[in-house]
Amino acid sequence: MKSFLIILVFLISVVGYSQTDDFQIWSTVGVKYNVNKKSGLNLKQSLRTYQNSAYWKTIFTEASYFYKFNKNVKLQGGYRYSVANRVEYKFSLHRFFIDLVLMKKFNSFKFKLRPRMQMIYSIKDNYVPYYANRWLLELSKKINGVIEAYASTEIYIGIPSGEFNSNIDGFNKYRFTGGVELNITKQSVIDVFYRYQYEANSIIENSYILGLGYKYRIN
Repeated sequence: MKSFLIILVFLISVVGYSQTDDFQIWSTVGVKYNVNKKSGLNLKQSLRTYQNSAYWKTIFTEASYFYKFNKNVKLQGGYRYSVANRVEYKFSLHRFFIDLVLMKKFNSFKFKLRPRMQMIYSIKDNYVPYYANRWLLELSKKINGVIEAYASTEIYIGIPSGEFNSNIDGFNKYRFTGGVELNITKQSVIDVFYRYQYEANSIIENSYILGLGYKYRIN
């Protein structure tokens, strides 16, 4: 437990030395439905703000389906429809993604590795798709029957398409996150986290994010 808290405090303290460019709030409400012991559906609705939370940045709806091969391996695919706000104009985004989720428990700790392949396109970019690989590594620990703490890091690697703007090819974003999940009932979970995000070739390079989420489990 002490080791986990040291890692979490270290991640937050490291990003705290960066110059603050923007403060954002990300909020999500989700539902998880287990079709059976091996598969299920996730549905979530999210709102994100930016420019020190003076404006809404993105509203999106996301649906995904997952299948568990065993307790350590899961495959997931989904679709997200977003409306993005750039103050002067708004536009829609379409995202398709597929995840491979690898999990392993060591004593009271759980490690998760999640490589994701995603494709995004919009009318703003003349429907030219943008492809990216996202790699997430997460460490979590159950404090008791109610609280689970976690820390994670994620990197984005743009894949050259030959048609899209080359400044988002290769490494272009990373995130550090620390948070807790609170199981308020057997079916309801509240998620609270703090996230630092760096994005290359963006007007907002450094984002400091407060995240609030609620998920309801069916079955």
